[in-house]
Amino acid sequence: MTAPIGAALAAHSLDPVPLPERPALTATAGFTGLGFSLRQLRGWLGEGNRLSQLHAALERHRIVVAELEGLVAEERPQPQEDVAFELAADLGVRHLTVLPPREGALSGVVAGLRRLHGKATDIGATVEFEPLPWTIVADPTTAQWLVRLAGTGLCLDVWHHFRHGGTLAELTGCWPAVTTVQLSDGTSASGVEDPIRDCLNNRQPLGEGRFPLREVLALVPTARLSVEVLSDRLRALPPEAAAVTIGESARALLTETAITRSA
Repeated sequence: MTAPIGAALAAHSLDPVPLPERPALTATAGFTGLGFSLRQLRGWLGEGNRLSQLHAALERHRIVVAELEGLVAEERPQPQEDVAFELAADLGVRHLTVLPPREGALSGVVAGLRRLHGKATDIGATVEFEPLPWTIVADPTTAQWLVRLAGTGLCLDVWHHFRHGGTLAELTGCWPAVTTVQLSDGTSASGVEDPIRDCLNNRQPLGEGRFPLREVLALVPTARLSVEVLSDRLRALPPEAAAVTIGESARALLTETAITRSA
């Protein structure tokens, strides 16, 4: 029997597959955990669906919900926060990926992270903060400073760093703060006109690009892993073929690194 892949399958790797169909694809690809986004869940529930439908599919395929993403670290509490933590508690989520706002002060980000950290602790979960190039926290160096102040973890999405010309050397001071790594592959591209569209459509399965993924994994041997491959090319395939492609690439990379991981 093939060992499960020691990583979660991130929320958008299976877009636009309907949520109840994702546990089966996650299992077929070899993962034991998957992620959801807050927007996905709220939209799906708003259509009249029930969480019991997801629970049934998750239990049938022995898949856990490893992560929930989509909260934003803002100084003032946001209406969606209570909903997010209710969903996280119901689904047994243990990791919440929190994003920076597009405007505001860094002090507000720290306050938001501290508040969300407190709420996460109440349900036995952790907060990982992910910098994004189009927000007020664009780089891991700034992010690691903020998470140290807030007492949370750092989520390093390798795409956002290496795609925009970042180097391993620039991450030297960040490694102690990294608790989650989001994995995809690609090449460095200068002058990306639309970084959001780029990150949603052009990522590659692990091993197909030139990112120093093996070096990253060696530097954070205890970090949790999430595989986030958002690709127009894969979306053109049947969903099962796309999921298996992502899974095979992750298994190959993790087998080479020979480090036991968990989702």
